[in-house]
Amino acid sequence: METEPIKDPISIGVLGLGTAGRNAVKVASSSKYVTVAAVCDINIETASTIGRISNVPGYTSIEQLCDDPNVEAVYLSTPTYLHLANALQLASAGKHLLVEKPVVKDGSEGEALVTLAKDFRINIMAVNTRGRDAPIRAMARIVQEGSIGSVLSLTNICYTDWVIRPRFPYELVTALGGGVAFRQAPHQVEIARTIINRPVVAVTSIAGRSPSPVDTVGNYSALLEFSGGISATLVYNGYGYFNTAELTYGKGESGREFDPESSARLRQNESWSLDKYGDAGLAVRDRGPSTDAATSQRRWGFVGLTIVSGESGDLRQSEGGVTVYDKDGFHQEDCSMDIGGLDVDFADFYVALRRNDKLEHDARWGAATVQICEAIWNSHCEGRRIEL
Repeated sequence: METEPIKDPISIGVLGLGTAGRNAVKVASSSKYVTVAAVCDINIETASTIGRISNVPGYTSIEQLCDDPNVEAVYLSTPTYLHLANALQLASAGKHLLVEKPVVKDGSEGEALVTLAKDFRINIMAVNTRGRDAPIRAMARIVQEGSIGSVLSLTNICYTDWVIRPRFPYELVTALGGGVAFRQAPHQVEIARTIINRPVVAVTSIAGRSPSPVDTVGNYSALLEFSGGISATLVYNGYGYFNTAELTYGKGESGREFDPESSARLRQNESWSLDKYGDAGLAVRDRGPSTDAATSQRRWGFVGLTIVSGESGDLRQSEGGVTVYDKDGFHQEDCSMDIGGLDVDFADFYVALRRNDKLEHDARWGAATVQICEAIWNSHCEGRRIEL
């Protein structure tokens, strides 16, 4: 990773100040690779408040971002179904893009995003999936080094309370790029893609739907077939009863200590109802800063439990990195000082723009993830194996 002093960080605007956008502002504010030049949201109060806190303009229209010469690139975190239209408008203004997952709502839009990057000669980066977490990147390195021989299979199992958290209605509509197959599967898919580093050739899946307390598809089991006969089994459940934080050292997705009573409180308070909170439920979406020093320094959480099996060993996440099991027993690979997540995204984006280097997680990468997520959904709906 980059070690030289950074003298020309990329100035970015952040479009869409929901949970993901506010997190991007927070991470960018402490990054040496990017600086926040502007923020934008259709909610006037949100835009002005975040702008004031960040000491940058708080715009309320995408046109203002397009016209701002100080904005070199835009972090796009609007609703998924708006991504392609927003990207087209920003690209036509010459802005490079960092696009939240999923980058678009379906495979055809993914192809359009790839074409857009080529036609306007801009960099488009797919950002903010948990495949960028330090332990996952360490697993990928260990696999590449051949330490456990050829990979045979990967398993990721993740249970959360995603379904019963406050949501906009569109977040649950599959046709708009919502629901667990598009909002949560990208994390698991990119964990598998990062570690195995081969094309996915086929997908088979079954999803489940519960009418209560939120009528939406909230779980799936998917089998991804990679070239070379490698399999990845991805299991997700978002109903908020059991939580896989119990298997990951008491740490959940955020890296905070898991509270086993939190899901029960969400259910008892009917916290999925945005009408109770105003401003799209931000009162309960934003948990605020952690008072736990160890937690505040943690650079990753756990999107479930990931296990990689090779011909001569296995890998799994440990509390501080990765546990390697081989013929000699087991040992720990420490990742506690490694950067991950958006820090890595911003560093890679900087190198691509300032040094004209290849951008690995480009529009094509993001589009491929969406295609796989779409196959997870289509396999369930059509009851068959989907070849890619």
